[in-house]
Amino acid sequence: MNFRTTAFDPMDGQQLRQNDPTVDFASMEKNLAREMARMKIIDEKKRREVEKVCAESDELKELQAKIKAAYLNKERAAQIAEFQYRKQNELVSYILKLILTFIFQQQEADAHVEMEMLRRKEQADQAERAAVGEKQAKLFSMKKEVQSQMIEREQLREQAFQEYAAERANVDAIINKMIDEDHEMMRITKMKQEQSKQDMILSVNEKKALLKR
Repeated sequence: MNFRTTAFDPMDGQQLRQNDPTVDFASMEKNLAREMARMKIIDEKKRREVEKVCAESDELKELQAKIKAAYLNKERAAQIAEFQYRKQNELVSYILKLILTFIFQQQEADAHVEMEMLRRKEQADQAERAAVGEKQAKLFSMKKEVQSQMIEREQLREQAFQEYAAERANVDAIINKMIDEDHEMMRITKMKQEQSKQDMILSVNEKKALLKR
């Protein structure tokens, strides 16, 4: 079965120690090798002693043959045990590799999700800032428009007041002129009436004077 290789190799002893400092595989392997070497030395010493004794006795030779067969069986059992131990280690390493690979891939997936969330948040913040800026621009435009309308209405009001004042002045001037003309006409009429009265008095006096003659 093939698995995708990544930059992280769980089979590497140094990386294993970095990921789990409590697991000292190197020390375990050294202790196991040391113990197996000691057992082999002891077995070899016993074998030589047995061969020396067996060389002097047929029974011992027969026993030696049996012991040798047993030793071979022991060697075979040791090889089987070593093979099983190696396979067990390989299985543990394989499972550990799967676990660490899964953790690494999960971390990558979590990092990707986090980056995607940050990207979406940044997009949302940008959209919100753009909306706020657009709203402020609209409010500023509306404020300028209202101010412009107020200035225009004030100008129109001032213009209307000036036109009213000018019209009122024209009306007052016309009325005053009409009043002056009426006064002048009344003065002339009164003068004419006075003159007519004087003329009538003069005419009456002249007639009286003529009658007296």
